[in-house]
Amino acid sequence: MIGGYFSPADRQQIAEMWAAYQPVSVIACALMVDPSTVHRELKLGNENGELDENKRLAYNPELAQLRFQENLRRRGRRKTTK
Repeated sequence: MIGGYFSPADRQQIAEMWAAYQPVSVIACALMVDPSTVHRELKLGNENGELDENKRLAYNPELAQLRFQENLRRRGRRKTTK
């Protein structure tokens, strides 16, 4: 995790561990983050609540990276009124 954000390599690691049926707590421990952070990341990389073959959230690291970059672009300083 670089600067508080997951890198594309981190997202790929999450995808590989999730596909290997690792629990969120194990993924969080491997990345040294809180499990709630991994849960939010899994939601970020999911399209419309799709499930995988084991009825868990399907995770797409490319989609998560794309949404992360879109969110960064949208955010910015708020304009102050005088």
